Amino acid sequence: MSDHIGFIYPGEMGAALASLVRKNGYQPLWPSEGRSTMTRSRAQAAGIKDVGTLSTLCRECPVIISICPSLAALQIAQQVAATGYSGLLVDANAISPGHAQEIHQLIRGNGGRFVDGAISGPPPGRIPSQTEFLLAGEDAEEVARYFSGELLKIKFLGPEIGKASALKICQSALQKGELALVLATLATAEKLGVREELEQLLSARAITARFIQDMDENIRRSAKGWRFTAEMTEVAQTFADAGLPDGFHLAASEVFGCLPKPTDGSAISTQAALLETILNGKF
Repeated sequence: MSDHIGFIYPGEMGAALASLVRKNGYQPLWPSEGRSTMTRSRAQAAGIKDVGTLSTLCRECPVIISICPSLAALQIAQQVAATGYSGLLVDANAISPGHAQEIHQLIRGNGGRFVDGAISGPPPGRIPSQTEFLLAGEDAEEVARYFSGELLKIKFLGPEIGKASALKICQSALQKGELALVLATLATAEKLGVREELEQLLSARAITARFIQDMDENIRRSAKGWRFTAEMTEVAQTFADAGLPDGFHLAASEVFGCLPKPTDGSAISTQAALLETILNGKF
């Protein structure tokens, strides 16, 4: 068995996970074709070997971890399947259980194996067990051994494909859905000229004070809002598949869609700028 573990693509989370497999004696690989200079630098710093193309990655890696924005997850799986890949693909993205099942069928069509995965928490770093790797599927235990260590907690959810995605999507529905609601509410209050009064009203009660006290954290999270756009669409699809209304999270996707993708390391840094950006959105 090769010691190569493939990663598509090493963003902040992917690079952190690749560092863990290196500590466990495996060599992470990635395909740099079409990727940015920033991603290339991050991969190099994490010790991830560049193999150039996706087809080369699929040929050299018996195990591939897909970590990317939700919007690209299914397309990447289709590209992997198109190479005839017959290894083990782990989708660790925030996708609906339905899309997890669809990817499972794609990989099985080539005689490959699939593990449904998701990440809960920040990129694993110096603080032990702050991040959980949710895994579901018959081969989940095999995947877990590549990432063993105190920096990442493994949570097994049984053999049923879709369970890891379902848990992650339900978590996102609350955490990121709430963020979108807070931002949209404050933007509306700003438009109506009552934002300061609303903040005072919310701050006066312990149950609502956190919406104002956490604003610095909300501003920080908004820098990744562009990634949440597709994730909220995945949440909406999951709700619809469960027979529940999908409108709230489709609206959350629109709110996050207003937020720019920082391309030069800069990001919105003030509440005023954040609310103005949302108010100027094309709804």
